[in-house]
Amino acid sequence: GCFYVRFTINDPDNIGPAYVGNRAPYQKQIDGSLNLRGVDKDNPCLYIGREVSVFKKGLAIGDSLTQGVFNEYSGQNPGNVVVISDYSWPTLFEKMYGVHFDNIGVGGQSIESWWTMKQNEDFSGHDFAVIALGVNNATSSGTMWQASTTTAMNGIISKLKTENAGIKIFVCTTFAGGSYVNARFAEISQDIRDYVDSLNDPQVFLVDM
Repeated sequence: GCFYVRFTINDPDNIGPAYVGNRAPYQKQIDGSLNLRGVDKDNPCLYIGREVSVFKKGLAIGDSLTQGVFNEYSGQNPGNVVVISDYSWPTLFEKMYGVHFDNIGVGGQSIESWWTMKQNEDFSGHDFAVIALGVNNATSSGTMWQASTTTAMNGIISKLKTENAGIKIFVCTTFAGGSYVNARFAEISQDIRDYVDSLNDPQVFLVDM
C-alpha cells in the first residue's frame, strides 16, 4: 500500500506515539527506535513542526526547485537563471526546524538524468531523504514516466537504503503551482503515487503535494 505521514501534536501535555497511515482508515506505529512524538489526527493543518526534530540529517534530492534556481528579472543579466541556495527549500527547512540538509538538487534534471549524474556519489550519513523529482519528466520536452524512470527511482531508493541503515525516504509528487499545473504534471504526480504504492515499503512514504 501507499503510506503517507502526518506528525501532529494537539496537546503538548499529553503526547502519545506517532503514526504512519495510508489512505484507508488504518494506522501503523512508526518504528519505536525513532522515538517520534505526536499523534496522527485527521487534520494535517495542526502540524506545528516539533516532531521533525527526531531526524538529524537529511538528503535533498531534486531538480531546480530543490537546488534553489530562480529567474533573474533585474541586475546585470535579466532573464537569466541564478542559483540562490539560501532560498532553496532545504535551507529554509533547516532554518525553520534546525534539521540539517545536504542539498544535491540539480536544475533541469529528470528522474533518469539525475540518477545517471549522481549514482556514483556517496549518499551515506543521513537518517532521512526527500526525493522531489519529476517536474522535468513532465515538461513539454520531457519523456513522462517510462520503464527507465522506474529503474532510476529503484536505483535511488536502493542506494539510499544500502548506504543508510533504517533511513526514512519521502517521495514527493510534483509541485502544483505556477506553470507546473496541467495534465502532464497531474499525470506524472499520479505515476509517482502509483510507484510508491507499488513498493509497499515501510521505509518509503508519499508526500502528496
